[in-house]
Amino acid sequence: MKGLFIQTTLHGKEALMEIIKSGILGTDSKPLGSQPLQFKDRPLSFCSYVCEGYMETYGNRQGIAFETDSPIIYACPADSFELMRAGNWLPGHEKFIFPSIEAMLEKYPTSEHFKKDFQEYFRILKPKKVYPKNTLDFARMEYETDYCLETIHPWNPGCNEITFPKQVKIKNCRIFESKAELMHFLD
Repeated sequence: MKGLFIQTTLHGKEALMEIIKSGILGTDSKPLGSQPLQFKDRPLSFCSYVCEGYMETYGNRQGIAFETDSPIIYACPADSFELMRAGNWLPGHEKFIFPSIEAMLEKYPTSEHFKKDFQEYFRILKPKKVYPKNTLDFARMEYETDYCLETIHPWNPGCNEITFPKQVKIKNCRIFESKAELMHFLD
């Protein structure tokens, strides 16, 4: 499996240099409120894994490519926020959470494979299960116009989410200035 762990930033090269200097991702020790339910109380660090089937990044941002010996907690073929609507986890979202990158890539070798399966899964959900805190009419309207089903501006699930326990020790870091520069690292 040839790929790169990456972390992007909107905070510029100085923030990336601090990460490289410390050799650690995830310096705070608090869990995020939006973590998947089965991991809700664990302090986690998140990054992406760029490889042949998953070439997307969070925009055209600066970032670092790195290696780590830390064990993975889970791999998701999209940002886990894609498994939520209106702050609620979609019923059955667990099927998109994998114990390893290898397991994720076996099921979804590309983001397009994930997209197709996710859209089929989403279409069988009942609107009131997707938006349980809303009226049925509102839930139906939101469901019918959901961005993952959009045909005019097709949904791109974007980058995957690889998750480690906080704090992640990293090594062999390389800064990239853009997505185009990152792609050269994969050659």
